[in-house]
Amino acid sequence: MRKTNWKVYEKAEEEEFRLFLEISKKIIWNQQPPQHWRTKKKKPGRPPAYDWKGLVILLLLKMFYRLKFREITSFAKGFPGLREQLELKKTPSRSTLQRTMKKLDKAWLRTANEAIVNEFKKSENTSA
Repeated sequence: MRKTNWKVYEKAEEEEFRLFLEISKKIIWNQQPPQHWRTKKKKPGRPPAYDWKGLVILLLLKMFYRLKFREITSFAKGFPGLREQLELKKTPSRSTLQRTMKKLDKAWLRTANEAIVNEFKKSENTSA
């Protein structure tokens, strides 16, 4: 019978989460907004409630951990420090995240994902 060292496993999971968040934040904060994203108010009405960068990183976390929209919303509500790190004043609803996902350009997402993966590969090479 195999024994699992759960302390080591949990520490590795925490480190993976921290590294993913650090790398994705660095990459997304340096990216231009997606092509069809409104960053400046041109029309009358309510200004955007959320910064696009925080929403995109939440969606990346959703995809990375294969969570549902409700699960990533609960996850963000449970960790106020995560919201602060992503510069979100409040937790977006699942429908806000769904609309954001539909609005994102596939080519832009592909470019951002490739940059994040390349950074992960670099960090794996340096830590070993």
